[in-house]
Amino acid sequence: MESTTTERSQTTDGDPTISPTTGGATNGAANGKEEERAPERGSRTKLYAIITGIVLAVLLVLLTIGLYALGDSSQSALERLRDIAVIYIVLMSLILVVIMTAATAALVYLVIQIKGQVIPLLEEISGTLNHVRGAAEFMTDEAVKPVINAAGKVAQWKAMLRVATGREPK
Repeated sequence: MESTTTERSQTTDGDPTISPTTGGATNGAANGKEEERAPERGSRTKLYAIITGIVLAVLLVLLTIGLYALGDSSQSALERLRDIAVIYIVLMSLILVVIMTAATAALVYLVIQIKGQVIPLLEEISGTLNHVRGAAEFMTDEAVKPVINAAGKVAQWKAMLRVATGREPK
């Protein structure tokens, strides 16, 4: 006689759980770990952003000190700082040009992508409008005109009756 054993494991609260899909042991904390990872990712991203900001600030300070040290000894401190400010303005302008170029390229790419999707959409809308126009003309020809003709005939008979009898119909 062969006996089957089911593997059991302990969850974080001490209750053993059996996996219904695998028949084996599962750890109830595994699902909890996946749920915990989402907040960890957010805190990691914040940590990376903070570290990147600190590194950039340190690099900026070191660059400023290096540029100040490179200044000519005949320059005053104010002249050196002015030259450093001009260098930073030029660097920021270059960065801005690169960012604007990237944004323009992304916008052009987006327009090209949308154009490829809008033209078929406009053709479909045009076809739908033609279909609606045809349906309206059909309704006018087949449903409205006979009703108007019938109402006209009734008005014609009423007018003839009024002339023939000399009195107003009720």
